[in-house]
Amino acid sequence: MRKNLVIIGIILIIAGIVVFFLASTGIISSTVSNEVVLQEGRSYNISVTSPSVLVYKDNYSIYLNVTGYGVSLSPIGTSNGAVEYQLLITSSPHVVEIVNNYSQPVQVIYVIAPFSSASVYAAAIIIAVILFIAGLAIAIYGAVKK
Repeated sequence: MRKNLVIIGIILIIAGIVVFFLASTGIISSTVSNEVVLQEGRSYNISVTSPSVLVYKDNYSIYLNVTGYGVSLSPIGTSNGAVEYQLLITSSPHVVEIVNNYSQPVQVIYVIAPFSSASVYAAAIIIAVILFIAGLAIAIYGAVKK
């Protein structure tokens, strides 16, 4: 057994875990989420500060009227009843309005995730996984090597 390789491997594993934890925490802290109940004909305004992704889901899986003011909205798609939009800022003010255009109250849950932070944290997670796998391989090699 080569102790120095095992120690290096363990250090890389720990570094991978720490980077993964920090990146995961950063992703969670950079997103904005909320749950609102919209009465019939009422609207809810969301302030947008940077290019982002908006995902919303309501309790009836119906399409609500979503309008951007100073924000370009591009539908990305739907998944399990959640509707996704890409938000690009075009002018001031930067507001997205969700309107309940139905005849019943709707419970809406939304999440906004900025592009800039998402890409940085995604890269950090990839680096964390690489560090973890490399550390594991080096530790196993060091433990087996005579």
